[in-house]
Amino acid sequence: DLDRIALIGHSRGGEAAVLAAELEAGGREIGGLQVPRGFGIRSVVGLAPSDGMARGAPPILRDVRNGTSIRS
Repeated sequence: DLDRIALIGHSRGGEAAVLAAELEAGGREIGGLQVPRGFGIRSVVGLAPSDGMARGAPPILRDVRNGTSIRS
């Protein structure tokens, strides 16, 4: 069901999950990267995600549920 997708990632994968949701929504362009649109990304979960290694600005997610889990 491509209308209800959840992305989950750990460490840099958590950061990538947020970035993928932002790119799919058309919120950012990175190096002319072409991203398919129309997938229903509804939620993003980052497990101890890294912060900012792949981009220079914090992510902006609209209409996407998101959560972060950090445990030491």
